[in-house]
Amino acid sequence: MHQMLITPSGCAGRLGSLVLDCAMPATPVWQQDFCLYRGEQKCAACTRLCPTGALTKDGLDKARCYQHLLEVNAYYADLGLCDVCGKCAVGPCALRAPTIKKGKA
Repeated sequence: MHQMLITPSGCAGRLGSLVLDCAMPATPVWQQDFCLYRGEQKCAACTRLCPTGALTKDGLDKARCYQHLLEVNAYYADLGLCDVCGKCAVGPCALRAPTIKKGKA
């Protein structure tokens, strides 16, 4: 599906790095995949939310997606670079990991 990293806090966020000079406990690594579609529950909300049809169950048509991003950028030209969409990241996995029903994943 959208191939974004889905964490227990969802996928609608930005990742970054912070370099510290101190000891910190390791964050536990989760072993499950939080995507409902890959958990065989047939969610696929991200494909339905794609405004261009560039994201399908077979993959992402990057050229079609980027063409849409360029159109968004042209529409909001007064804001500076604005080649973003994010519609595929507003489904049930956006703000938290979706609940996988027992026995399905």
